[in-house]
Amino acid sequence: MEMAEIVMNPVRQRIFQYFLLHKTGTVKEIRKALPDVPSASLYRHIKILTDSTILMVVGENRIRGTVESVYQLNKDAMETRICYYLQTARCY
Repeated sequence: MEMAEIVMNPVRQRIFQYFLLHKTGTVKEIRKALPDVPSASLYRHIKILTDSTILMVVGENRIRGTVESVYQLNKDAMETRICYYLQTARCY
């Protein structure tokens, strides 16, 4: 998926904004901040952001036998991808 496709989705933009205001977050915390986004959609968008290295897992919380991931923006990867995207865009 292209960087533009990833960041231009309205739900992913809202998740991205959440992480600009909060250093870290879990899906449960993000769900509280974005109550209108269905849980399945939220998990799907977080997976897309994690797979594209925009988000990274920085910790895990064990809660009654399950593992809850703690996410954070991966600013280094974002800078690299944005710089690459801008350089590629200039070539056209």
